[in-house]
Amino acid sequence: IVYVPLYDNNNKYLGIVKREKSLELQYDSDVLLFLECEHKTKGILTGKLFEYLSLGRKVWAIGIENENSAGTLICESNIGVCLGNSIDKIKNEILSYFTEKEKENEEDWNGMWGDENDIPIQPLHLLNSDQEEQSEKPQTA
Repeated sequence: IVYVPLYDNNNKYLGIVKREKSLELQYDSDVLLFLECEHKTKGILTGKLFEYLSLGRKVWAIGIENENSAGTLICESNIGVCLGNSIDKIKNEILSYFTEKEKENEEDWNGMWGDENDIPIQPLHLLNSDQEEQSEKPQTA
């Protein structure tokens, strides 16, 4: 489980929104999630992929590899990464993203305040399932 305290309140379900609002939200996003399954047929590309290409945001493609038609387009256009179905690849990409965001935030705060010790950044916490279970159980002496 990846727990990022700094970003806890940034998730909100909006339900169905109009196309204009959808495009605005996508444009304001740092990363776009492209969920797809491996197709046996070659050359099938969705309109959503071309929409993402036009937005110029980083794309995380989950469920496909570079050899898939959509995956090839994503990689060759250099707009994102194909993570397939690998939990490790997905986890590492998310952790890498938030580590970079922390560095950017530190640089922003350093520029504003001039002292890295005053940066109100909360660290990333990576818990595996064993640590999570232990933290939920009361400790006995």
